[in-house]
Amino acid sequence: MSQLRVKTFSKFSSDLIKSFFYLVSTGVDGIAEDRGEIVVEGPDPMLGIGEALELVGELIDNERLPLTGNDKTSKHYKRIMECVGSPLDAPSSDLFVKASKNLSNVVECGDVEPLALMKTEFYEESRTPHFQGEVEGKVNVLGTILTFAGYVTWRLGRSSREGFSVVVTPLTPWTMGSGIGDVIVNYKRNKVKLPESAGIPWAFSLWLAVHLPLDSPVMVYHVKEGQRISVSGGYFSDLKRIREGLNKTFTGNWENYLEDVLRYSLSKDSPKEAITFVQKLYETVNGALRKEELAFRGLRDYAGLIARESGEENVVVRAIGRLASLISVE
Repeated sequence: MSQLRVKTFSKFSSDLIKSFFYLVSTGVDGIAEDRGEIVVEGPDPMLGIGEALELVGELIDNERLPLTGNDKTSKHYKRIMECVGSPLDAPSSDLFVKASKNLSNVVECGDVEPLALMKTEFYEESRTPHFQGEVEGKVNVLGTILTFAGYVTWRLGRSSREGFSVVVTPLTPWTMGSGIGDVIVNYKRNKVKLPESAGIPWAFSLWLAVHLPLDSPVMVYHVKEGQRISVSGGYFSDLKRIREGLNKTFTGNWENYLEDVLRYSLSKDSPKEAITFVQKLYETVNGALRKEELAFRGLRDYAGLIARESGEENVVVRAIGRLASLISVE
């Protein structure tokens, strides 16, 4: 049995590292937190971490790393890149691919000062329950790379309307073969595009439950990337419960109609009827509103939109009407 200790520096960093481990499929029996470190145990943790890092390099394609201008010119970032054997101007995926092949060297590289991503909860503009104010400390090179790997893996995309990136971290304790890693791998490989807006928690949670079918609750973070990296918002969402609620609410082939309504309600031109219907749907799947009431509201809003919009040519008009007709009313 081997043990590997990874320094985390912050709560957000710790959550991202633990999220990375959902990609690990061999060599690890368990992970645990111990006084600012993630303790990894198993027959060959280096093998499992190396294979997962290589997968990250494949998944992210040419996605940018969350680096500030100061990060890119710092001696600590240069040292990290030297440790993995990657040029400073290499594609972002190169960091993870090279780290997977030079993992022993990465482990032996020692400590560096944390980059901006690892310090988000220490910035005053962050809006997370972990905000603590400025502190000093060190993190090892491996902890930095795994933090970045967890971030780019679970960064779902960018909300064009609000200008933040959406990052989720599963809250189910890690176990080998949970299937959580498979879900995010499929999401990334399918290149799912976020709706125009991701700033309405109840509407976006419904969208997530359809497109990221995790059997786990998650934390959803809104992260501003730029000269500083800060968390501008965050909330809990139980995707499994929402998805189960949707399956109990509708019969038949409702998924495509819900997709149309959600994308329209999460756009800048959304009519109030679409927003109201989605809000009431969220209340229904969480048990706060009866399905009969949702059906009535949906059909009423459908009639109102028909009278005002371009009749049956309007996609959202048809989608609300079809969804209302597919509600399973006993």
